[in-house]
Amino acid sequence: MHPTTSTDVVKHVDAAVQTTYSPGSRSIRTVPDRAPPPPFSLVPLSPISDASTVSGPPSPSAASSSSSSRKRSASPTNIRVVGPQSGSAKRVKLSSPRAEAVPLNLPRLDDKFLDFHERSPMFVDQRDVLLTLPEEYRYAILRPPRFGKTTLISMLERFYDVSAPLQFPRLFPDAARGRGQHLCLHLAFAPPFGNDIIDSFTYGIVMQLMVFLRKYSAELANPDIASFPRDADKLLRRVLGLVRQRKHTLFVSIDDFDAPFRPPLKQSIFKAVEGVQEIADAMDNCLWTPLAEASDVVKKLVLAGCLLPQRSLLARLQPTIAPNPLEQVCGFPERQAIDLARRVLDQDIEADRLERFAGQYIFSSSTPHQFLHPQQVLTWARKEAGETPTNDSSFKLLATLLQLVSDEASVAGALTVDDLIDALVCGAIQVDGGMECFLNNDLSRPTWRALAYAGAFTCDPSSPTTFWLSNSAAALSVIHQRVDRIAQQRYNLSATVMLGWSYLLEGIPKNLRTLVETILRKQFQRCLGNPHEPNLRGIFELAFRANHALGHKQPLPLIASPYSQDTTMLEIPCWVYDDTFYSFNLITLTLRGLWRAENPNNDNVDPPKRDLETLYAKILEETEPELLARRYRVWSPKLNAMETRSVGSYVATQHPDYFQFVAVGGAHVLYRGPPPPKREPETQDCDEDGYPIFSD
Repeated sequence: MHPTTSTDVVKHVDAAVQTTYSPGSRSIRTVPDRAPPPPFSLVPLSPISDASTVSGPPSPSAASSSSSSRKRSASPTNIRVVGPQSGSAKRVKLSSPRAEAVPLNLPRLDDKFLDFHERSPMFVDQRDVLLTLPEEYRYAILRPPRFGKTTLISMLERFYDVSAPLQFPRLFPDAARGRGQHLCLHLAFAPPFGNDIIDSFTYGIVMQLMVFLRKYSAELANPDIASFPRDADKLLRRVLGLVRQRKHTLFVSIDDFDAPFRPPLKQSIFKAVEGVQEIADAMDNCLWTPLAEASDVVKKLVLAGCLLPQRSLLARLQPTIAPNPLEQVCGFPERQAIDLARRVLDQDIEADRLERFAGQYIFSSSTPHQFLHPQQVLTWARKEAGETPTNDSSFKLLATLLQLVSDEASVAGALTVDDLIDALVCGAIQVDGGMECFLNNDLSRPTWRALAYAGAFTCDPSSPTTFWLSNSAAALSVIHQRVDRIAQQRYNLSATVMLGWSYLLEGIPKNLRTLVETILRKQFQRCLGNPHEPNLRGIFELAFRANHALGHKQPLPLIASPYSQDTTMLEIPCWVYDDTFYSFNLITLTLRGLWRAENPNNDNVDPPKRDLETLYAKILEETEPELLARRYRVWSPKLNAMETRSVGSYVATQHPDYFQFVAVGGAHVLYRGPPPPKREPETQDCDEDGYPIFSD
């Protein structure tokens, strides 16, 4: 918590100046002034309307958040507001389909470094990193699936391999041949098969060592491979000794080193005794110990994987995990991702839409570099071009781990679906610094840390024990697959969301406001006293992107980016017409902020849970005028001080040109919105005797 300073201020801000509050960073930001909105027009009929008598409400105009104010003129999916001369103020998505359905020249799912140069697809060139690497190193790279780890390793192998001299000048024209050339020992593991995890693991080592011996038979003086042992540890030691004897050195790469630890979809086919520790012991005996003892031979070592099942797993090798040069090329920095998408589509793009689709990740609080998910960037480009994206396995590991999360806890400390729902509506979790990937070394009980490694969460750069929920559309969809059934049972979302949405578009907000408030209260009571409270963006994500008709129309996440500068404005497409969007202003005022307003001298103290419970019970009984008069206290980056304001200053005083929901202390949801639509009086043609005339 930020300390109170001499710049501490108390402000009563005019409600006409719109501000936004970010629950993630506990900050208040001023929203730029809006231009007067164009005249409203009728919106598409809601599903419960009578087409002959009922018109829709006015369509809110464009949001004024920083993301929606970016230049959009050259985008194939531009958003515009139709001018007053057309009699419409709908937000319309303009489509510019490609004239010819020419397949995009993008990497395939199984492409490696050499494929990029033989087929020449569009890709992000990472060869510059090669010139920054030292003569000797040991690096470990931890990234979710499909982040480019295998491609990176294939590039390193081509760069170092002594057996491919003719290809070197073509592939690496800026590098000098002979700089640290080695025999390249490559090991890659797949999830276990058969009925024994350890047997599957050791068999893989033996087979790949045999491939190495055949590949470098000439360099190793044609050894008698048939005489070599078939035990993994003995064979590896024999190979290392042979390389030493022939005065060669090694570049060793181990891809998917964590694959033996990844839980299989069908647990029953594996021995129950094989938990994390048994696999770790086998890995230490067969791999880590022989490699560590051969440091004179192994000059360069790269380990790549998704999970780090035990913090001590790689201790014998002592690799550098973060920061290291290689981790900076596994993932697309924002600028590289945008440039690639522009080249692929041959036009300007909306960066915020790309970021919302692909997801933004930070993998270490010590190196707060943001990356976009590479495979999701390519998928987004294909969607924008009108192609059907190829199915990929970016979040298959996450889906497998989530299937192991039970509906109810059978073991103390085990994750449940309710915990996942809490994370979804709060947008963040707090983890123990010593948390391992699996509870009690049981592969069937993943923890928050395992889900984070699989791509469900991203690091808070200011706190090593805080993970923010990923804003990747694909990752959130996988989470929804696990939680939607429970959420449906609890809130009947397939009916209540559609009903609330329909009434809202007719100018009747009560149903939707009541639903949002019900979810807020129930989830808040579960999270009361925790560091993170439910917020409206998370509640809308849970409800509006669930498994129902409206949810199927939400291609982009409704939660905010963890690193966004504005987290309150949101555009939601109409469930009837894909071209029509509605603007929502979602503000969450936390119970902690209300408590700090009552205790302004305790800014450096976490509120006691008992105090929060007492305040919450009090707020539950308060009326809207009492809530609006309350004070709210939060850190303001703009002022570099704690700021105290009235709750009312966050709430629109007149009918805004958007739908505004304001959550107060986890207890109430206040609503402001456009005026209800004017309904035309129903008329009926009658004959001279007064009887209605019906057309044929």
